[in-house]
Amino acid sequence: MEMQKDFFSNLENRLGLLSDDARKGLLFLCLIEGKMEFIDLSELLQAPEAIDELTNLSFTHADPQSIEVESDTNKALLQRYKWSEKVSASRSLIVYFQNKFLGKEKLGDLWLLAGNKENAKSEFLSALNQYKVEQLHSLVIRVGEKVSNLGMLSQTEEIEVYQNMVSSYECCGELAQVIVIREKLLENLTIKKDVHQYASVLRALAIDYSQQGSWHLYKQLRTKAANIFRKNKDFKESAVEFMALAIKAVDDLNLTKGLEYCEEALVDSQMAGQVEHTCKSMAIKSYILAMEGNYSSGQTLAQEALQLALRNNLLETAAFVYRKLAGTFEYASDFEGAKSVFDEAIGFCETEKMGAQTQMCYSCLSWILLRLGEWKKALEVCTSLIRDPSISNPSINCILCHGYNKIFTRRNSICRKTCTKRHLFSPERTIYVDVPFIAPPDGQNL
Repeated sequence: MEMQKDFFSNLENRLGLLSDDARKGLLFLCLIEGKMEFIDLSELLQAPEAIDELTNLSFTHADPQSIEVESDTNKALLQRYKWSEKVSASRSLIVYFQNKFLGKEKLGDLWLLAGNKENAKSEFLSALNQYKVEQLHSLVIRVGEKVSNLGMLSQTEEIEVYQNMVSSYECCGELAQVIVIREKLLENLTIKKDVHQYASVLRALAIDYSQQGSWHLYKQLRTKAANIFRKNKDFKESAVEFMALAIKAVDDLNLTKGLEYCEEALVDSQMAGQVEHTCKSMAIKSYILAMEGNYSSGQTLAQEALQLALRNNLLETAAFVYRKLAGTFEYASDFEGAKSVFDEAIGFCETEKMGAQTQMCYSCLSWILLRLGEWKKALEVCTSLIRDPSISNPSINCILCHGYNKIFTRRNSICRKTCTKRHLFSPERTIYVDVPFIAPPDGQNL
Protein backbone atom coordinates (compact mmCIF):
# COMPACT_ATOMS: atom_id res chain seq x y z
CA MET A 1 0.00 0.00 0.00
CA GLU A 2 2.82 2.39 0.91
CA MET A 3 4.60 1.62 -2.35
CA GLN A 4 1.41 2.34 -4.29
CA LYS A 5 0.95 5.68 -2.51
CA ASP A 6 4.56 6.59 -3.26
CA PHE A 7 4.05 5.68 -6.92
CA PHE A 8 1.01 7.96 -7.31
CA SER A 9 2.64 10.75 -5.32
CA ASN A 10 5.70 10.61 -7.56
CA LEU A 11 3.47 10.64 -10.63
CA GLU A 12 1.61 13.74 -9.44
CA ASN A 13 4.88 15.55 -8.70
CA ARG A 14 6.30 14.82 -12.13
CA LEU A 15 3.06 15.86 -13.87
CA GLY A 16 3.26 19.19 -12.08
CA LEU A 17 6.65 19.86 -13.66
CA LEU A 18 5.40 19.48 -17.24
CA SER A 19 4.66 22.37 -19.57
CA ASP A 20 1.20 22.59 -21.17
CA ASP A 21 2.51 21.20 -24.47
CA ALA A 22 4.18 18.26 -22.72
CA ARG A 23 0.98 17.50 -20.75
CA LYS A 24 -0.96 17.51 -24.00
CA GLY A 25 1.59 15.26 -25.69
CA LEU A 26 1.43 12.79 -22.80
CA LEU A 27 -2.37 12.75 -23.03
CA PHE A 28 -2.19 12.06 -26.78
CA LEU A 29 0.01 9.06 -26.07
CA CYS A 30 -2.22 7.70 -23.30
CA LEU A 31 -5.35 7.99 -25.45
CA ILE A 32 -3.94 5.73 -28.14
CA GLU A 33 -2.73 3.10 -25.72
CA GLY A 34 0.65 4.59 -24.93
CA LYS A 35 2.52 4.39 -28.23
CA MET A 36 2.83 6.67 -31.25
CA GLU A 37 5.14 7.20 -34.18
CA PHE A 38 7.64 9.94 -33.30
CA ILE A 39 6.79 11.90 -36.44
CA ASP A 40 3.06 11.88 -35.62
CA LEU A 41 3.52 13.24 -32.11
CA SER A 42 5.90 15.92 -33.45
CA GLU A 43 3.34 17.06 -36.04
CA LEU A 44 0.53 17.09 -33.49
CA LEU A 45 2.45 19.14 -30.94
CA GLN A 46 4.67 21.32 -33.12
CA ALA A 47 6.85 21.54 -29.99
CA PRO A 48 9.91 19.24 -30.03
CA GLU A 49 11.06 20.47 -26.64
CA ALA A 50 7.84 19.05 -25.12
CA ILE A 51 8.82 15.56 -26.27
CA ASP A 52 12.23 16.03 -24.65
CA GLU A 53 10.49 16.96 -21.39
CA LEU A 54 8.54 13.70 -21.36
CA THR A 55 11.69 11.65 -21.84
CA ASN A 56 13.73 13.63 -19.34
CA LEU A 57 11.07 13.19 -16.65
CA SER A 58 10.91 9.42 -17.38
CA PHE A 59 7.32 9.44 -18.63
CA THR A 60 8.34 7.97 -21.97
CA HIS A 61 11.10 6.10 -23.68
CA ALA A 62 11.83 6.56 -27.36
CA ASP A 63 13.58 4.94 -30.28
CA PRO A 64 14.25 6.50 -33.70
CA GLN A 65 10.77 5.50 -34.90
CA SER A 66 8.37 5.78 -31.97
CA ILE A 67 7.73 7.06 -28.48
CA GLU A 68 5.98 5.05 -25.77
CA VAL A 69 4.53 5.42 -22.27
CA GLU A 70 5.14 2.59 -19.81
CA SER A 71 2.03 0.40 -19.79
CA ASP A 72 1.72 0.30 -16.00
CA THR A 73 1.48 4.11 -15.81
CA ASN A 74 -0.80 4.67 -18.83
CA LYS A 75 -4.11 4.10 -17.01
CA ALA A 76 -2.99 5.99 -13.90
CA LEU A 77 -2.05 8.99 -16.02
CA LEU A 78 -5.39 9.07 -17.84
CA GLN A 79 -7.21 9.30 -14.52
CA ARG A 80 -5.31 12.49 -13.74
CA TYR A 81 -6.65 14.45 -16.71
CA LYS A 82 -9.95 16.34 -16.73
CA TRP A 83 -12.78 15.01 -18.86
CA SER A 84 -12.75 18.21 -20.95
CA GLU A 85 -9.02 17.76 -21.64
CA LYS A 86 -9.59 14.18 -22.83
CA VAL A 87 -12.47 15.23 -25.10
CA SER A 88 -10.45 18.03 -26.67
CA ALA A 89 -7.39 15.79 -27.17
CA SER A 90 -9.56 13.01 -28.68
CA ARG A 91 -10.97 15.41 -31.27
CA SER A 92 -7.49 16.57 -32.20
CA LEU A 93 -6.39 12.96 -32.66
CA ILE A 94 -9.44 12.15 -34.80
CA VAL A 95 -8.81 15.12 -37.09
CA TYR A 96 -5.16 14.17 -37.44
CA PHE A 97 -5.55 10.42 -37.89
CA GLN A 98 -8.59 10.36 -40.18
CA ASN A 99 -6.26 10.85 -43.12
CA LYS A 100 -3.66 8.44 -41.76
CA PHE A 101 -3.70 4.80 -40.72
CA LEU A 102 -5.14 4.20 -37.29
CA GLY A 103 -7.18 1.15 -36.43
CA LYS A 104 -10.94 1.51 -36.83
CA GLU A 105 -11.51 0.33 -33.29
CA LYS A 106 -9.18 2.98 -31.90
CA LEU A 107 -10.89 5.68 -33.93
CA GLY A 108 -14.17 4.42 -32.46
CA ASP A 109 -12.72 4.77 -28.97
CA LEU A 110 -11.66 8.33 -29.71
CA TRP A 111 -15.04 9.29 -31.20
CA LEU A 112 -16.74 7.85 -28.14
CA LEU A 113 -14.50 9.85 -25.83
CA ALA A 114 -15.18 12.93 -27.96
CA GLY A 115 -18.91 12.43 -27.40
CA ASN A 116 -19.89 11.36 -30.93
CA LYS A 117 -21.56 7.96 -30.51
CA GLU A 118 -22.81 7.78 -34.10
CA ASN A 119 -19.29 7.99 -35.53
CA ALA A 120 -18.02 5.64 -32.82
CA LYS A 121 -20.64 3.08 -33.87
CA SER A 122 -19.64 3.36 -37.52
CA GLU A 123 -15.95 2.80 -36.73
CA PHE A 124 -16.67 -0.08 -34.36
CA LEU A 125 -18.83 -1.86 -36.95
CA SER A 126 -16.08 -1.43 -39.56
CA ALA A 127 -13.55 -2.81 -37.10
CA LEU A 128 -15.79 -5.80 -36.30
CA ASN A 129 -16.13 -6.70 -39.98
CA GLN A 130 -12.37 -6.39 -40.45
CA TYR A 131 -11.63 -8.60 -37.44
CA LYS A 132 -14.20 -11.15 -38.63
CA VAL A 133 -12.54 -11.45 -42.05
CA GLU A 134 -9.15 -11.86 -40.36
CA GLN A 135 -10.64 -14.40 -37.90
CA LEU A 136 -9.42 -12.44 -34.88
CA HIS A 137 -12.08 -13.87 -32.61
CA SER A 138 -11.07 -12.24 -29.34
CA LEU A 139 -11.09 -8.84 -31.06
CA VAL A 140 -14.51 -9.51 -32.63
CA ILE A 141 -15.81 -10.17 -29.12
CA ARG A 142 -14.15 -7.06 -27.67
CA VAL A 143 -15.43 -4.65 -30.30
CA GLY A 144 -18.82 -6.39 -30.35
CA GLU A 145 -19.20 -5.61 -26.66
CA LYS A 146 -18.17 -2.00 -27.24
CA VAL A 147 -20.63 -1.36 -30.04
CA SER A 148 -23.53 -3.17 -28.36
CA ASN A 149 -22.95 -1.18 -25.16
CA LEU A 150 -23.52 2.05 -27.08
CA GLY A 151 -27.25 1.25 -27.18
CA MET A 152 -27.49 2.69 -30.71
CA LEU A 153 -27.71 -0.40 -32.90
CA SER A 154 -30.73 -0.97 -35.09
CA GLN A 155 -32.46 -4.31 -34.61
CA THR A 156 -30.82 -5.66 -37.79
CA GLU A 157 -27.37 -4.39 -36.77
CA GLU A 158 -27.80 -5.94 -33.33
CA ILE A 159 -28.58 -9.34 -34.87
CA GLU A 160 -25.45 -9.21 -37.04
CA VAL A 161 -23.21 -8.11 -34.14
CA TYR A 162 -24.57 -10.80 -31.81
CA GLN A 163 -24.27 -13.52 -34.45
CA ASN A 164 -20.63 -12.58 -35.05
CA MET A 165 -20.00 -12.63 -31.31
CA VAL A 166 -21.62 -16.06 -31.02
CA SER A 167 -19.38 -17.45 -33.78
CA SER A 168 -16.29 -16.00 -32.11
CA TYR A 169 -17.24 -17.22 -28.64
CA GLU A 170 -17.77 -20.70 -30.13
CA CYS A 171 -14.32 -20.60 -31.72
CA CYS A 172 -12.85 -19.54 -28.37
CA GLY A 173 -14.68 -22.37 -26.59
CA GLU A 174 -16.65 -20.02 -24.33
CA LEU A 175 -19.96 -21.88 -24.26
CA ALA A 176 -21.41 -19.93 -21.33
CA GLN A 177 -21.01 -16.67 -23.27
CA VAL A 178 -22.52 -18.25 -26.39
CA ILE A 179 -25.64 -18.97 -24.32
CA VAL A 180 -25.73 -15.41 -22.93
CA ILE A 181 -25.62 -13.88 -26.43
CA ARG A 182 -28.16 -16.30 -27.91
CA GLU A 183 -30.57 -15.44 -25.09
CA LYS A 184 -30.11 -11.77 -25.98
CA LEU A 185 -30.97 -12.63 -29.59
CA LEU A 186 -34.29 -14.03 -28.40
CA GLU A 187 -35.11 -10.57 -27.03
CA ASN A 188 -34.44 -8.86 -30.37
CA LEU A 189 -37.72 -7.46 -31.74
CA THR A 190 -36.95 -8.39 -35.35
CA ILE A 191 -36.25 -11.99 -34.38
CA LYS A 192 -39.38 -12.11 -32.22
CA LYS A 193 -41.47 -11.08 -35.24
CA ASP A 194 -39.77 -13.62 -37.53
CA VAL A 195 -41.18 -16.93 -36.33
CA HIS A 196 -38.72 -19.07 -38.29
CA GLN A 197 -35.71 -17.11 -37.02
CA TYR A 198 -36.98 -17.19 -33.44
CA ALA A 199 -37.47 -20.97 -33.49
CA SER A 200 -34.05 -21.42 -35.13
CA VAL A 201 -32.39 -19.51 -32.27
CA LEU A 202 -34.29 -21.73 -29.79
CA ARG A 203 -32.90 -24.79 -31.57
CA ALA A 204 -29.34 -23.47 -31.45
CA LEU A 205 -29.73 -22.54 -27.78
CA ALA A 206 -31.03 -26.04 -27.03
CA ILE A 207 -27.91 -27.56 -28.57
CA ASP A 208 -25.76 -25.20 -26.49
CA TYR A 209 -27.49 -26.39 -23.34
CA SER A 210 -27.02 -30.03 -24.38
CA GLN A 211 -23.28 -29.42 -24.59
CA GLN A 212 -23.45 -28.22 -21.00
CA GLY A 213 -25.36 -31.35 -20.05
CA SER A 214 -28.55 -29.39 -19.29
CA TRP A 215 -30.80 -31.93 -20.96
CA HIS A 216 -34.04 -30.72 -19.36
CA LEU A 217 -33.51 -27.31 -21.02
CA TYR A 218 -32.53 -29.02 -24.26
CA LYS A 219 -35.81 -30.95 -24.38
CA GLN A 220 -37.84 -27.94 -23.28
CA LEU A 221 -36.40 -25.63 -25.96
CA ARG A 222 -36.56 -28.17 -28.79
CA THR A 223 -40.18 -28.92 -27.93
CA LYS A 224 -40.94 -25.20 -27.99
CA ALA A 225 -39.14 -24.83 -31.34
CA ALA A 226 -41.03 -27.82 -32.78
CA ASN A 227 -44.40 -26.35 -31.79
CA ILE A 228 -43.52 -22.92 -33.20
CA PHE A 229 -42.35 -24.39 -36.51
CA ARG A 230 -45.49 -26.53 -36.73
CA LYS A 231 -47.81 -23.64 -35.88
CA ASN A 232 -46.15 -21.65 -38.67
CA LYS A 233 -46.67 -24.64 -41.02
CA ASP A 234 -42.91 -25.02 -41.37
CA PHE A 235 -43.26 -28.80 -41.25
CA LYS A 236 -39.79 -29.53 -42.63
CA GLU A 237 -38.19 -27.88 -39.59
CA SER A 238 -40.68 -29.22 -37.04
CA ALA A 239 -39.89 -32.74 -38.29
CA VAL A 240 -36.20 -32.12 -37.54
CA GLU A 241 -37.07 -31.09 -33.97
CA PHE A 242 -39.28 -34.13 -33.37
CA MET A 243 -36.55 -36.45 -34.66
CA ALA A 244 -34.04 -34.86 -32.28
CA LEU A 245 -36.50 -35.30 -29.41
CA ALA A 246 -37.05 -38.94 -30.41
CA ILE A 247 -33.31 -39.63 -30.29
CA LYS A 248 -33.04 -37.99 -26.87
CA ALA A 249 -35.98 -40.06 -25.63
CA VAL A 250 -34.10 -43.18 -26.74
CA ASP A 251 -31.07 -41.98 -24.79
CA ASP A 252 -33.33 -41.62 -21.77
CA LEU A 253 -34.74 -45.13 -22.46
CA ASN A 254 -38.18 -43.52 -22.67
CA LEU A 255 -39.17 -45.64 -25.65
CA THR A 256 -42.87 -44.83 -25.53
CA LYS A 257 -42.12 -41.13 -25.79
CA GLY A 258 -39.57 -41.85 -28.50
CA LEU A 259 -42.23 -43.57 -30.62
CA GLU A 260 -44.61 -40.65 -30.09
CA TYR A 261 -41.99 -38.21 -31.34
CA CYS A 262 -41.26 -40.45 -34.33
CA GLU A 263 -44.95 -40.39 -35.27
CA GLU A 264 -44.98 -36.59 -35.01
CA ALA A 265 -41.85 -36.41 -37.18
CA LEU A 266 -43.40 -38.75 -39.77
CA VAL A 267 -46.59 -36.68 -39.96
CA ASP A 268 -44.72 -33.41 -40.40
CA SER A 269 -42.12 -34.73 -42.85
CA GLN A 270 -44.93 -36.11 -45.02
CA MET A 271 -46.80 -32.80 -44.77
CA ALA A 272 -43.62 -31.06 -45.97
CA GLY A 273 -43.05 -33.62 -48.74
CA GLN A 274 -39.61 -34.28 -47.22
CA VAL A 275 -38.66 -37.82 -48.22
CA GLU A 276 -35.30 -37.50 -46.45
CA HIS A 277 -36.92 -36.73 -43.10
CA THR A 278 -39.54 -39.42 -43.68
CA CYS A 279 -36.79 -42.03 -44.19
CA LYS A 280 -34.90 -40.93 -41.09
CA SER A 281 -38.04 -40.87 -38.95
CA MET A 282 -38.89 -44.39 -40.10
CA ALA A 283 -35.33 -45.53 -39.36
CA ILE A 284 -35.36 -44.11 -35.84
CA LYS A 285 -38.77 -45.68 -35.23
CA SER A 286 -37.48 -49.05 -36.47
CA TYR A 287 -34.61 -48.82 -34.03
CA ILE A 288 -36.96 -48.12 -31.12
CA LEU A 289 -39.20 -51.01 -32.12
CA ALA A 290 -36.17 -53.32 -32.00
CA MET A 291 -35.22 -51.96 -28.57
CA GLU A 292 -38.75 -52.85 -27.41
CA GLY A 293 -38.26 -56.40 -28.68
CA ASN A 294 -40.30 -55.99 -31.88
CA TYR A 295 -37.33 -57.05 -34.00
CA SER A 296 -39.23 -58.22 -37.06
CA SER A 297 -41.35 -55.05 -37.26
CA GLY A 298 -38.27 -52.92 -36.78
CA GLN A 299 -36.32 -54.68 -39.52
CA THR A 300 -39.25 -54.50 -41.94
CA LEU A 301 -39.71 -50.77 -41.33
CA ALA A 302 -35.98 -50.08 -41.69
CA GLN A 303 -35.90 -52.00 -44.98
CA GLU A 304 -38.81 -49.89 -46.24
CA ALA A 305 -36.96 -46.71 -45.23
CA LEU A 306 -33.80 -47.92 -46.98
CA GLN A 307 -35.60 -48.72 -50.23
CA LEU A 308 -37.35 -45.33 -50.12
CA ALA A 309 -34.01 -43.54 -49.65
CA LEU A 310 -32.34 -45.51 -52.48
CA ARG A 311 -35.26 -44.91 -54.87
CA ASN A 312 -34.91 -41.19 -54.28
CA ASN A 313 -31.11 -41.25 -54.53
CA LEU A 314 -30.72 -39.93 -50.97
CA LEU A 315 -27.22 -41.25 -50.41
CA GLU A 316 -26.42 -39.76 -46.98
CA THR A 317 -29.87 -40.72 -45.74
CA ALA A 318 -29.42 -44.28 -47.01
CA ALA A 319 -26.15 -44.56 -45.06
CA PHE A 320 -27.97 -43.36 -41.92
CA VAL A 321 -30.76 -45.92 -42.45
CA TYR A 322 -28.24 -48.71 -43.02
CA ARG A 323 -26.83 -48.10 -39.55
CA LYS A 324 -30.26 -48.16 -37.94
CA LEU A 325 -31.11 -51.34 -39.84
CA ALA A 326 -27.96 -52.96 -38.50
CA GLY A 327 -29.02 -51.82 -35.04
CA THR A 328 -32.30 -53.73 -35.34
CA PHE A 329 -30.32 -56.93 -35.96
CA GLU A 330 -27.99 -56.13 -33.07
CA TYR A 331 -30.90 -55.78 -30.64
CA ALA A 332 -32.15 -59.14 -31.84
CA SER A 333 -28.67 -60.50 -30.93
CA ASP A 334 -28.27 -61.41 -34.60
CA PHE A 335 -24.73 -60.10 -34.89
CA GLU A 336 -24.06 -61.99 -38.12
CA GLY A 337 -27.08 -60.20 -39.58
CA ALA A 338 -25.77 -56.85 -38.35
CA LYS A 339 -22.33 -57.62 -39.81
CA SER A 340 -23.94 -58.47 -43.15
CA VAL A 341 -25.80 -55.13 -43.17
CA PHE A 342 -22.63 -53.20 -42.37
CA ASP A 343 -20.70 -55.06 -45.10
CA GLU A 344 -23.44 -54.05 -47.55
CA ALA A 345 -23.42 -50.46 -46.21
CA ILE A 346 -19.64 -50.19 -46.56
CA GLY A 347 -19.83 -51.41 -50.16
CA PHE A 348 -22.57 -48.87 -50.88
CA CYS A 349 -20.67 -45.97 -49.28
CA GLU A 350 -17.41 -46.87 -51.03
CA THR A 351 -19.18 -47.09 -54.40
CA GLU A 352 -20.75 -43.68 -53.86
CA LYS A 353 -17.41 -42.28 -52.61
CA MET A 354 -18.82 -41.16 -49.25
CA GLY A 355 -15.64 -41.16 -47.20
CA ALA A 356 -17.04 -40.02 -43.86
CA GLN A 357 -20.00 -42.40 -44.05
CA THR A 358 -17.68 -45.27 -44.98
CA GLN A 359 -15.56 -44.55 -41.92
CA MET A 360 -18.67 -44.39 -39.75
CA CYS A 361 -19.83 -47.79 -41.00
CA TYR A 362 -16.39 -49.31 -40.41
CA SER A 363 -16.32 -47.98 -36.86
CA CYS A 364 -19.80 -49.40 -36.19
CA LEU A 365 -18.66 -52.69 -37.71
CA SER A 366 -15.75 -52.84 -35.24
CA TRP A 367 -18.26 -53.00 -32.39
CA ILE A 368 -20.18 -55.82 -34.06
CA LEU A 369 -16.92 -57.71 -34.59
CA LEU A 370 -16.28 -57.43 -30.86
CA ARG A 371 -19.70 -58.87 -30.14
CA LEU A 372 -18.90 -61.77 -32.46
CA GLY A 373 -15.64 -62.42 -30.62
CA GLU A 374 -13.55 -61.44 -33.64
CA TRP A 375 -11.18 -59.48 -31.43
CA LYS A 376 -8.26 -59.18 -33.81
CA LYS A 377 -10.39 -57.94 -36.69
CA ALA A 378 -12.08 -55.42 -34.41
CA LEU A 379 -8.73 -54.13 -33.22
CA GLU A 380 -7.43 -53.88 -36.79
CA VAL A 381 -10.45 -51.80 -37.85
CA CYS A 382 -10.21 -49.51 -34.81
CA THR A 383 -6.48 -49.02 -35.21
CA SER A 384 -6.64 -48.23 -38.93
CA LEU A 385 -9.41 -45.71 -38.40
CA ILE A 386 -7.83 -44.01 -35.41
CA ARG A 387 -4.61 -43.60 -37.39
CA ASP A 388 -6.52 -42.08 -40.32
CA PRO A 389 -5.76 -38.32 -40.21
CA SER A 390 -8.88 -37.53 -42.25
CA ILE A 391 -11.26 -38.61 -39.46
CA SER A 392 -12.75 -35.64 -37.67
CA ASN A 393 -16.35 -36.69 -37.06
CA PRO A 394 -16.84 -37.05 -33.29
CA SER A 395 -19.45 -39.78 -33.81
CA ILE A 396 -16.83 -42.00 -35.40
CA ASN A 397 -14.30 -41.39 -32.68
CA CYS A 398 -16.99 -41.99 -30.07
CA ILE A 399 -17.67 -45.49 -31.33
CA LEU A 400 -13.95 -46.19 -31.67
CA CYS A 401 -13.40 -45.16 -28.05
CA HIS A 402 -16.25 -47.45 -27.09
CA GLY A 403 -14.62 -50.27 -29.00
CA TYR A 404 -11.30 -49.71 -27.30
CA ASN A 405 -13.11 -49.58 -23.99
CA LYS A 406 -14.21 -53.15 -24.60
CA ILE A 407 -10.82 -54.32 -25.79
CA PHE A 408 -8.58 -52.66 -23.22
CA THR A 409 -10.46 -53.25 -20.01
CA ARG A 410 -7.65 -51.98 -17.87
CA ARG A 411 -8.16 -48.53 -19.39
CA ASN A 412 -11.87 -48.70 -18.79
CA SER A 413 -12.37 -45.46 -16.87
CA ILE A 414 -10.22 -43.38 -19.25
CA CYS A 415 -11.98 -44.71 -22.33
CA ARG A 416 -15.41 -44.28 -20.79
CA LYS A 417 -14.69 -40.62 -19.96
CA THR A 418 -13.47 -39.96 -23.50
CA CYS A 419 -16.34 -41.81 -25.05
CA THR A 420 -18.94 -40.02 -22.93
CA LYS A 421 -17.45 -36.61 -23.67
CA ARG A 422 -17.26 -37.19 -27.39
CA HIS A 423 -20.67 -38.79 -27.50
CA LEU A 424 -22.12 -35.70 -25.82
CA PHE A 425 -20.85 -33.37 -28.56
CA SER A 426 -21.59 -35.71 -31.42
CA PRO A 427 -23.76 -34.07 -34.12
CA GLU A 428 -25.35 -37.41 -35.00
CA ARG A 429 -25.78 -39.24 -31.73
CA THR A 430 -25.40 -42.91 -32.62
CA ILE A 431 -27.33 -44.88 -30.02
CA TYR A 432 -26.17 -48.16 -28.55
CA VAL A 433 -26.63 -50.00 -25.28
CA ASP A 434 -23.61 -50.80 -23.15
CA VAL A 435 -23.27 -54.47 -22.24
CA PRO A 436 -21.09 -56.26 -19.68
CA PHE A 437 -17.60 -56.91 -20.96
CA ILE A 438 -16.96 -60.53 -21.95
CA ALA A 439 -13.29 -61.41 -21.66
CA PRO A 440 -11.62 -63.19 -24.61
CA PRO A 441 -10.89 -66.89 -24.22
CA ASP A 442 -7.80 -67.76 -22.20
CA GLY A 443 -4.63 -67.45 -24.20
CA GLN A 444 -6.19 -65.34 -26.96
CA ASN A 445 -3.70 -62.64 -27.86
CA LEU A 446 -5.21 -59.32 -28.82
